[in-house]
Amino acid sequence: MPQTKPDERLERHVVVMVCLVPVLVLGGPFLGGIAIGAITVCVGLYGIAWSIWVFRYYRCPGCHRRLRPDPRVATEPLKIRYHCQQCDTIWDSGITWGNE
Repeated sequence: MPQTKPDERLERHVVVMVCLVPVLVLGGPFLGGIAIGAITVCVGLYGIAWSIWVFRYYRCPGCHRRLRPDPRVATEPLKIRYHCQQCDTIWDSGITWGNE
């Protein structure tokens, strides 16, 4: 029976993506000048690309194997979890899609 553990790395990543990227993307052009705004927007876009990379190519914190999201029944809210069979651990991202 696999044990479920939270992955603090993903929790920190979500906080950064939810708080920092919108501020950078929306606030960048208003920070004073085209160059600063362009740099800020580029940093925001890099953050979004990094977010996609983290969730698509997630690695187990224990053994560093690449994992795919654990499939769930479509009727329940989708919790993003990654099951590592080698470590026998389900890594919970703390993110839930759907109604909750």
